[in-house]
Amino acid sequence: MIWGYTPNGVFSTRTAYEVLTMRETDHNRLVWKAIWRAPVAQRVRHFLWLVKRDRLFTNMERVRRHMAEDAACVFCGQLESTVHVLGDCVKACKVWLRLVPRSCKLRFFSQDVNEWMWTNVVEYFVVGLENWGTTFPIVCWRLWAWRNMTIFLNKIVLLRRSWRIFKVE
Repeated sequence: MIWGYTPNGVFSTRTAYEVLTMRETDHNRLVWKAIWRAPVAQRVRHFLWLVKRDRLFTNMERVRRHMAEDAACVFCGQLESTVHVLGDCVKACKVWLRLVPRSCKLRFFSQDVNEWMWTNVVEYFVVGLENWGTTFPIVCWRLWAWRNMTIFLNKIVLLRRSWRIFKVE
């Protein structure tokens, strides 16, 4: 067998490590580049940066930092991670189901935070939608704002009544 990443074709753990870290670095570099070039306000780009670093103050993160005792989502009771609050929670799903075409739904709802950012910020894998590069970041940001308003400010805003806040022009 020939190892295609060395001039002599011999496999080594060193070259395997270099190949793996190079690909991860290239992958991350493209995501960061797409985030900082997204056609949205700077505060939304900063929010995407937090999402990519998995540093939103979800209940899971708040428990990790000893700022809360329960890591469950207040809306559905599941563990509240970044991907959960922005995509997998029943409340977020209601929004995305209106936006993501049927052909893209399986992939959209089955990724970890890094894959999710790659496919939505770099690839724009959701076909058939104009301005996905704007729509995806703004909807994520507004879902996060809605969640925080509801939980911390005790403002009851029904998603179906406030659908207009998720429309991107």
